[in-house]
Amino acid sequence: MSSAAVASIPQWHAQHLSNTAWAYAKLSFTDGPLMQAIASAANPLIVDFNTQDLATTAWAFASVRIADTPLMKAISSEALIKISQFTPQNLTNPAWACATISDLDEPLLTAISAAALRTIGEFQSQNISNTLWALATVEFLDLPLLQALSAQAQPRLSQFIPQELSNTAWAIAKLSVNDLSLLEAIVGSAVMRLTSLCSQDFSSIAWSMAKLGLWSEPLMSAISAASIRLMSTFGPQDIASTSWSYASLAFADLPLFQSISAAARFKLSGGMCSASSAQDATNRGQALGSVEAIGTWSMQAVRAPSPLGLTGLAPQNLTNVGWSQATPLLLGSTATFAIASGATCKIVEHNAQNSASAAWQLVKVELLRMPSTEVAAVSVLRALEEQELPPQEPANLTWAFAAAGSPRMVVPIASAGKCLCTTLGLGPQELANSAWSFSTLEVKHNPLLDAIASSAISCIDELAPQNLSNIAWSFANVVILHRPLREAISSQAHKRLGLFQPQDIANTLWSFATVSVHDQPFLQAISAASMLRIAEGAPQNIANTVWSVATITYLDGPFLAAISAQAIRTMDQFD
Repeated sequence: MSSAAVASIPQWHAQHLSNTAWAYAKLSFTDGPLMQAIASAANPLIVDFNTQDLATTAWAFASVRIADTPLMKAISSEALIKISQFTPQNLTNPAWACATISDLDEPLLTAISAAALRTIGEFQSQNISNTLWALATVEFLDLPLLQALSAQAQPRLSQFIPQELSNTAWAIAKLSVNDLSLLEAIVGSAVMRLTSLCSQDFSSIAWSMAKLGLWSEPLMSAISAASIRLMSTFGPQDIASTSWSYASLAFADLPLFQSISAAARFKLSGGMCSASSAQDATNRGQALGSVEAIGTWSMQAVRAPSPLGLTGLAPQNLTNVGWSQATPLLLGSTATFAIASGATCKIVEHNAQNSASAAWQLVKVELLRMPSTEVAAVSVLRALEEQELPPQEPANLTWAFAAAGSPRMVVPIASAGKCLCTTLGLGPQELANSAWSFSTLEVKHNPLLDAIASSAISCIDELAPQNLSNIAWSFANVVILHRPLREAISSQAHKRLGLFQPQDIANTLWSFATVSVHDQPFLQAISAASMLRIAEGAPQNIANTVWSVATITYLDGPFLAAISAQAIRTMDQFD
């Protein structure tokens, strides 16, 4: 647009500004000066924007990835005032915009959710899919809306285009909405239109099935066959997600993994390394190690004098290949021992992070007595003392030694790791892993546990249900009643019990009973949540639940009757 035209923008009306922004975004044309001028002109006129203008402008700026904070705040404030007038499409666009520019605007999203519930019957396929995608992207959990969108989606799946199907599947899995009937219907609908799906659609649907544990041989076989045909179009993320998904479901489809193996070999040889992220490499490693057929390729790589052989692998490559062997199917294999030996020879070339990863692999495949494990552990200790290692690595390493039931390296690592004891930089998963490690080995390292408790309280909103239950279990297992932590977990769990898996519910209840906590409102909530999932209860969960309610003398007739009925139905599974 000419400079003269840009100069005239301050004289434009609200609809002119909105329409122009929409037109350039629709054409995927980013004109920075133009969009900046529109934003500046729109701010003082925001009260003149109708609901369509507000929604369109938010969508346009997000589409060209321009996060103009003052404009987005102004749109949000005005939208809150006019939210009752928004149509389904107008509701969807601002939610989509928030997600696209990573703006977790909770007041706006809360208002959009409430308005969407009132007009849910008018939502079309695009509205349903985009709203679910937006909520999942910013991890905004609104169970009533999610349930309503799910119910609205299922009878309309024939109207969904492929991307809407895959986005919907991805969203419900991302938010851990345990709606397997909807997911199965989505996958069935996708299979009927295989020729219309692209690589990202296949990888997203496969990932969703793995995330929610939907195991269906016909559906997985159909997706596999289509993925093999399109493998040349798969990007690194698509390959990583697909391989991880099939490995997680233990679906050993040999042709698919041969195709993935060929892609991985190409990447290992440097063919597409620049396009592949570290997470992609990790996912491929997990998946390749989960299928026995890939062990053959691993052995060829071990023996080969080419760049694919161990002698040519850089430390990070060696670490990833080792990671791929850390699975039940390849425990004790010749390839694993060869990789372990290679790790010992190359440990001096590893940085601290690779040393921790290498030690984790050897612990995972039960090679604790291999020299490489001790060498790697010493390297980690040295890095800790010199403050070279981020706390995530010792946290993961202590988890590995605890999982293997070997306390000999856990305490030295924690003692040397002052950075670990302050838990600086630890994410929710590492916090839970660290607590679980020390509790499992019954090591009361009070400075670390106090630090974990403080950090967990500060990020309690970010802890997943499993993290919450694991941390609660860990402190109870070593009989530590940390009242502020317990109250924070109780409050957070109370709000999110609908997302807890049966084991999370049983572990949390066991934790409260073990330290003799009588939190009546929470107990009522957790018993209600448990009753909804009682049919999924495994024998250990049932036994722990019965023990818990007896220990704290919690009398709830319907709850006890439900537990009794489930125990009778599964009695043949009890040890």
